[in-house]
This record gives sequence, C-alpha cells and structure tokens, in this order.
Amino acid sequence: MNGELWTWGSNSHGQLGVEDFTGEESAIPLKAPLPGGTAAVLDAVLGGGHTLIPLNNGSLLGAGRNEYGQLGLEKLSKILSWTLIPVDSLLGGSSYQVSAGWDFTYVYTAKTVAVAGSNLHSQIALDKGIQKTRIFTPIDLSFLRDARMKGISCGLRHTLFLDSRGNVYGVGSNRKGQLGLTNKGSILVSPSPVVMDRNVAQISAGQNFSLCLSEDGSVFGFGDNKFGQLNIPVMESPLLRIDCGWTHCLGLQSSRHILAWGRNTYGQTTGNGLGPCKDVSSGSEHALAIYQNRLVSWGWNEHGNCGNGSTSNVLEPATVEWNFKGRDIVFFRAGPGHSLAYVVDLGHA
Repeated sequence: MNGELWTWGSNSHGQLGVEDFTGEESAIPLKAPLPGGTAAVLDAVLGGGHTLIPLNNGSLLGAGRNEYGQLGLEKLSKILSWTLIPVDSLLGGSSYQVSAGWDFTYVYTAKTVAVAGSNLHSQIALDKGIQKTRIFTPIDLSFLRDARMKGISCGLRHTLFLDSRGNVYGVGSNRKGQLGLTNKGSILVSPSPVVMDRNVAQISAGQNFSLCLSEDGSVFGFGDNKFGQLNIPVMESPLLRIDCGWTHCLGLQSSRHILAWGRNTYGQTTGNGLGPCKDVSSGSEHALAIYQNRLVSWGWNEHGNCGNGSTSNVLEPATVEWNFKGRDIVFFRAGPGHSLAYVVDLGHA
C-alpha cells in the first residue's frame, strides 16, 4: 500500500524528513517525500529528534538527529533526508518492530534485539563502558530464558521489555523508581525483572515512570508520580492499550473513548472530553486522535507539533485544519515535539 508521508512540528535536526525544508519547525503538515521505489510504509516511530520508518520489505528508513548514532548510521550529526539504515542482516529479513527513546533506538524480532544510540544511562543494555554505538548492535537476551521478546518501550533514559509469558524487565536509569525497584537512583546495566503478581499484555514508558496493562485489564505503574501519572482513574470500559507521554498517559478504552490522566499544564489530558475515537497517539506533551473521521490534536504546541498553524498551546482538542482531503489517514504518530501522518487515496486504506 503506497501512500504519502506528512510531518510537522520541530525540525531542529531534520526529523521531519523534508530535505528542502530548512526551517527549525513547521506548524502545518509538510509532505515528506520518500525515495523513489520505496516499499510500502508499515509504521513510523518518533524519538527525541529522530524518526524511523519501517517498510514492508524489511528495510528501515531514518532521518533526524544522529549525534549518538541513534539512527544506526555511522555518519554523525543530522540526517536531513530519508536514508536507508542497514538492519536486514541483523534481523534476517524477518518482520520486526522499532521503539525509540530520547537519543536511542531498538529494533527487534521475537528472537533478536539490536540497539543504537546513547548508552550513557545503560538504556540500551550494552556493557557499562560503552557510551554509545553508531551501528545497530545485538544485545544479550539470556535474561528471557526460553521466552521470546513481545514488546519494547523506551522512555527518556530507561527501557522496558515484555516477554511472551507476560513478564516485564527494565534497564537503564532508575532515578525515580521507573524500573520498579526500590533502590531509586541506581542504574541497571542489564535487564532485570520487575516483580509483579499478574501477567502483562502491554507496556509503556514515560519520561521517568512506567505503566503496565495487565492481561486482566488492570493498569499499574511505578516511578515518578509528581503529576499523578500513577493514579489510574476509574475506567468506563476495559482499556485496549495505553500510551505514556512525559508526565501523563492516554488510554483507549473498548468504548473507543479516551481515558487521560496526569499532568495537564498544556491541556494534554483534555482528550477525556472527546467521544469515540478511532485511535489515539501520545507525544511527550501533546496528542493526536481520529475523532469523527477528522484528525484532532491538543496539548503542548511550542514547535507547531499540533499542526494547527500556530505555536500556541492547544488547551482542548481541535481539528488539524489540514485535513488531508481526498485521502484516508492510515496511521498517525505524536512524538517528542513532532508529529506524522501516513495517508492514501480514499478507498485504498
């Protein structure tokens, strides 16, 4: 399925992937052309200044900040246009997933996990003496024993792992207890289990906190709770998934209503007032959703990441006026200061 990629928000490191756009930010969506002959886009993952695009032929494209090698390219500094990232040989051509933190990236299958970027806080689980890696490097998965990798979620300086048996592990900074350990302030250099009394279906890492959605539908968390991000509100229906921002969290309920909690300084939890939504995505402090077949945004908007033509914060959900008319939005993603949508002609989604 071939379509068009549109990006907006911060472009401080070229993360919008629009080579001929040199501005620091765009408050309206810009078309971000992919290289000719590019295979169909499967997903998009937004890190802190870098963007990754997995393709259906097993290839991976990236653009943006590469100071720590978080794009897995040996070239340093900025990558201003979509560039092919060599991951095929590591992952054996298998279908894979991507998770990005502030300045690091994971690519993984059920049996293989490779990392690139900063390891200053051991967030990519390499030996303590390794501060960064500019090429994707496999990590030791012996901590999984005979289970398989199911999911990975990256925060600011920590990473969560979910295995096929519903167990959760953490690595990196535990300064606020975000790895579920009581000895706050420590750094875990290798993945360690989070002790819990239930199996987990999904994980999500915030800035300095973590949430788990259990198989029984309950949500629990650990780490920083300064803004009540661990105070889970009453649900009207079971949660389908959770998505953490820096200091807030969004959940999509089976009723398709959004459940939002935590910090609301910029209006980032006002999505509670929407009716049923097709989907929702949380950035660091802003959010996107499909509501009544329209893309809406709300929250922090310093870089135009809400896509409404301004840089004023959006204190309640508002339509992104660029409605991609004549096209269906296949998926959309909110990240740390920038946003993205992948669209196709109507009837081709």
